[in-house]
Amino acid sequence: RVGIIIDITEQKRLQAQLQQAQKMEAVGTLAGGVAHDFNNLLQAVQGYADLLLLRMRHEERGYREIQQIKHSAQRGAELTQQLLTFSRKVESKLRPTDLNHEVRQVHKLLQRTIPKMVNISLHLEEGLATINSDPAQMEQILMNMSVNAKDAMPEGGDLVIRTRNETLDEAFCRKHPGAKPGKYVCLEVSDTGHGIEGDKLDKIFEPFFSKKEQGRGTG
Repeated sequence: RVGIIIDITEQKRLQAQLQQAQKMEAVGTLAGGVAHDFNNLLQAVQGYADLLLLRMRHEERGYREIQQIKHSAQRGAELTQQLLTFSRKVESKLRPTDLNHEVRQVHKLLQRTIPKMVNISLHLEEGLATINSDPAQMEQILMNMSVNAKDAMPEGGDLVIRTRNETLDEAFCRKHPGAKPGKYVCLEVSDTGHGIEGDKLDKIFEPFFSKKEQGRGTG
């Protein structure tokens, strides 16, 4: 009697990667279609708001409210642009960016939206190198990570945002496949929340995955 054992671990891993790629492609196509149509609606809202503002004086009743409608439509348009970028319908608008400046701008928003029982600390390295990025996407990343950190600390805690210059050498890159030697800027967001279970880690980069209960926000 002869038995043959074949290790299919690598085959299983490749199958999982293929399934994930197919899932992301389908989600991207759906997101792109919805974002394109929604963006057209937002353009109409902004256009009508502009027409109303042209007919009104600054001191008139309702002027500030219409300005807020226009601003909200603009923010919605920025979000749809991010969905279109995710679906590869448009390219990211990369430009030289001062990451410390973007962090400070987000910090101002967080101070107004994060409960006082969460202490927000910034540790920003002076002389930080300029990066090539999409500032709107950087803002969205920081806001999403910070809001999720807040939700992980219902009783309060510490939220820390750090930036620093880093140089990756050959020794580091040999231990971390995919890394390339060179100079980089590191952005780190940490909190004292309860963390995420190990069996959920492989899902954290799925765009619509969330551990939160229905009605309690997105992941």
